[in-house]
Amino acid sequence: MDVAVLSLTRDRVEYSRHCFASLRQNAGCDFDHFVLDQASDDGTLDYLEDYDRVYGLADVFCMDENIGIHRGHNILLDASRGNYDVYVTFDNDCEVTMPGTLATCARIAKRGDWVVSPTVLGLNQPPTPGPAVTVEGELVGSFPAVGGIFRCMPGWFADDFRFDETQPLWGGDENTVGLAVQHRGLNMGYLLDWTVNHFETTSGQQQRYPDYFVRKMAEMG
Repeated sequence: MDVAVLSLTRDRVEYSRHCFASLRQNAGCDFDHFVLDQASDDGTLDYLEDYDRVYGLADVFCMDENIGIHRGHNILLDASRGNYDVYVTFDNDCEVTMPGTLATCARIAKRGDWVVSPTVLGLNQPPTPGPAVTVEGELVGSFPAVGGIFRCMPGWFADDFRFDETQPLWGGDENTVGLAVQHRGLNMGYLLDWTVNHFETTSGQQQRYPDYFVRKMAEMG
C-alpha cells in the first residue's frame, strides 16, 4: 500500500519536530512525506533539512509568503497525484500516540468508500460523531465534515479533488472535503477506538503561541 502524507508548516518548529517524530514512531506502515512551508522564520527550514537528511522527504516546497492551506494542499496534491493508494493531510500539531494509527486509517481508506480520521483529543469544541458502524473491524462514527488534522482519503478521491482556493487563507477545508465526499457518494467519520492529540490541547497552544492565534483569526476573514 502506497501512502502519501501531506503536511503544511508555519513556524512552531517545536511542534513539527515532536509531532512528525510521533507519526514516524507510531505510523505502523511506510509513507512518503510531502511538506510545504509557509514562510517560517523560526528555524523550521533548518529542521526540515535535518528531517530530509534523516528520513528523506518525498518533496518539500518553501514559500516566500503564506499562501494558505487550500492552495498549499493543492500544491502538495499536484506533486503527489496519481501515485498513491491513500492520501493523508497531517497537521504539524497532531501528536500520534497509538502504534499503527496511520496503517489502520490507511487500510480503511484504501477500500475506496471512506474518508476517516482518528478521534482528535484536546480540541476546545470536539465534534460529536453519529452512531457507530463497523468498517474493516473498526468502529467508525459518521461525521459530515472531518477536520484536516489527520484526514485519510482514498487515492481515487484525492486524485479527483481540489481544495477551494477562493476560501480565506485558513479554515473551511473540512466543509470543502465534506461536500465532495457527499457528492461522490462516499462515507466519512472518526475512528472511535483510535485517538490522536491536538498537541498540548487547543487551549494550551493558545497560551503558548498567542500571536500565532491572533494571526490565524485574522486570516479566517
